[in-house]
Amino acid sequence: MASINQTLMISLSILLWTAFVFLPVVMPESQYNESPSNLFHFLYFLTRSIFIATFYFNYYYLIPKYLYQNKRAKYFVLFFGLLIIVPVLCFFIRKITADAFNVFVPMDAIFTSFKLIPLLFGLLITSLGIRLLQDWVKTQQKKKEIEEEKLKSELLLLKSQINPHFLFNTLNNIRSLARKKSDDTEVAIVKLSQMMRYMMNETSAEKVPLENEIDYLKNYVDLQKIRLSNNTNVTLNLTEDTFENTIAPMLIIPFVENAFKHGVNSNEKSFIHINIKINGDDFVLQVENSISRSGFLSQDETSGIGLKNVKGRLNLIYPHKHELIVNEQPDKFSITLKINLA
Repeated sequence: MASINQTLMISLSILLWTAFVFLPVVMPESQYNESPSNLFHFLYFLTRSIFIATFYFNYYYLIPKYLYQNKRAKYFVLFFGLLIIVPVLCFFIRKITADAFNVFVPMDAIFTSFKLIPLLFGLLITSLGIRLLQDWVKTQQKKKEIEEEKLKSELLLLKSQINPHFLFNTLNNIRSLARKKSDDTEVAIVKLSQMMRYMMNETSAEKVPLENEIDYLKNYVDLQKIRLSNNTNVTLNLTEDTFENTIAPMLIIPFVENAFKHGVNSNEKSFIHINIKINGDDFVLQVENSISRSGFLSQDETSGIGLKNVKGRLNLIYPHKHELIVNEQPDKFSITLKINLA
């Protein structure tokens, strides 16, 4: 993209400078009309060359050396000084060259050269405007690059915080099964291996197929069901139109994981209801769970880190394209997450 813009700017500059140098030849300036044709064209192109050199002198030297170094007074002194120096320089070059061709140029013709000041002023202002505009664009591009790098770093940090959180919880579940010498231990290990394969192979990508994320969620719920007693009612309903979209990895599971962590108590009736609706580009997740008093009391200072991080990821990845509604009641907690995946 940058090379295309640079090529376009160079091509445009060549076109404009060609028009600046050659177009006025059809309408020669009055100050050169009295000169022989060859001398006129020589002086004309020489004058235009000096003007072009002044344009780039201001662009590449005066602006960065003085204006950008907070030496504005010196810059504008030099800027307006060029409006006098350059026409006088053009006059003396014209006079010296005319003398070489034995053409008389009176000294009072110097005042005619001052008619070039408006043209020179326009070139200098154009030079200043182009330099300021280009540098502003470069600054904005640099800011955007820095912001993108910052977002990538933040996302990597958030992912690194989320993935171990899931792993530790799952290992704790398998440990509980192993202590009970449950026949479901092998099934749990298979589920865990599938989850770890997904985490290792796909979560490094910015987006993953939505179907893969849903499969991970199903495995997680199945793994959690193994350790639950009959006191807990867990439902997972999926209404899907298509799985063609992609989604940021490990984005929806923290809401479900949070429900299992804080809404389940084997000693009392509890429930977790998970509903997923996919309609084209619109994804809706609803998680509702009972609030376990014992689960609430057992929270430590790391509790809720998954929810905190996923909220940060939502703001980074889907700004203005998602809606998160949290509803907390004395005996029930629910969230509704809507994402436009387009």
